[in-house]
Amino acid sequence: MTSRNPYLISLAQKPFDLLNCLEYLHHEGKGASDALVLLVGNHVNVRATEELCARHGLAYERLPEPDLYFAAVQRLIAKRVVSGLPLMLVKCLLLAPAYLWWLVMYVFAKLRLRNLRCEVLILDAWRSKCLYATAIHARRHVLTDGGYATLHYGLCQAFTAGGARALVRKSLAGQRPLLPGLIRYRFAREIDESSPFFTCYFDRLQGVPNVFANDYRMSRRWVTRKEVGDFVMVMGIPALKHIDDYLAAASTALSADPKGGSEGRPSGAPVQCPPVHYRFHPTDRNRAAMDVGYKSLIEEGVTKRGVDWSYPQYSLEFDFLTLDKLPRAIVSYESSSAMWLQQVFGEVIKVSVLPLR
Repeated sequence: MTSRNPYLISLAQKPFDLLNCLEYLHHEGKGASDALVLLVGNHVNVRATEELCARHGLAYERLPEPDLYFAAVQRLIAKRVVSGLPLMLVKCLLLAPAYLWWLVMYVFAKLRLRNLRCEVLILDAWRSKCLYATAIHARRHVLTDGGYATLHYGLCQAFTAGGARALVRKSLAGQRPLLPGLIRYRFAREIDESSPFFTCYFDRLQGVPNVFANDYRMSRRWVTRKEVGDFVMVMGIPALKHIDDYLAAASTALSADPKGGSEGRPSGAPVQCPPVHYRFHPTDRNRAAMDVGYKSLIEEGVTKRGVDWSYPQYSLEFDFLTLDKLPRAIVSYESSSAMWLQQVFGEVIKVSVLPLR
C-alpha cells in the first residue's frame, strides 16, 4: 500500500461512489490530485470505476472483497451450480466461514492499511467499506449517499434522529448477513457525532446540523449543450421487475408535455408515442457478465416487448455526461440517480419517478 498520505481517501465499489468523491472534492475546492481511491472487490462495477479513475486522473489502488458470502453466493447463482433447496443449504453452510472471513479480513486491513492517513475519509455506510475504514487513520469522516439504500434503510431519518453514528448503525443493521458486531461497533465508535452527511437528499434534512448539500454542482458545470432526441428512456430495475408498469408509464410520458411531439403536427392529429429505450440496471450488467442464461433471459424479455435496450457503460451519471443525444423523457424509480437527473438535466428532460421498486 502506498505511503502517500492524500487529503482525501474514497472507498469505492461503483461509479456512483466515485461521482460522490468528485463532487465532494469540487465542494471543498480540491482536485483529483488531492485524492486516493481505494477500490474494493473485482466485479464489473468495480472495474468500471477503475476505468473512470484512470480517465479522470485519480490515483487508485485495489483491495480484495471481504464479503465472502456475497461473492460466493453471487457466483453460485450465476454459474447455476446449485439451485432451490440445495442452494439454501449451501447458503446456510456459508454463514459460519463467511463470518470468520470478516474477522480475518479485519486483521488483514489493519496490517495492510496501518500507515495510511488522510484528512478526509469519504464513504457510504456499506459493510465492506466500513471494514476497511476501521484501519485508515482519518481526521474526519464524511458519509455519502449509497444510492437506493439511502431510502431503503431510512438513513435520512436515522441521521435526523442521531447524526452520523445513528446512520452507520442503521445502515449496518439492515445489511444481511450481519457484519460481525466487533467491526460494526468499532466503526460506529470511530465516527464522530459531528461527521457530516454529504447528500443529494438535503431537502429532506432541512434544519438538521452537519448536512452538506450535494447539489451536483460539478456535474452541472461539466454539462455542455446537448441535442434532445424524440425518445423516452426507462431506467430498469434488476431482473425486469415492474417492467410492464414502467413501459406503460413511458408510453404516456410526453402526453402532458406541450412540446412532446406536437411540433409540426396538424391540429387534431393523434399524438405519436416516441420510441422507448430500456436501459438495464448496473446490477443486471454485473450478473449478465457472469451468467449467460440470465443475460439471455433479460435481453429476450425486453426484446419481446418491442423496445430496444442497452447496458450502462459505466453508470447513469457518467454515461449521461458523455451522451450525444439525450432522451426527451425518462421514467425511473426513486433513487439518488433520479435526483441527479433532476438536478443536472431537469430543465431539458422530463423525469417521471414511479413509486414501484
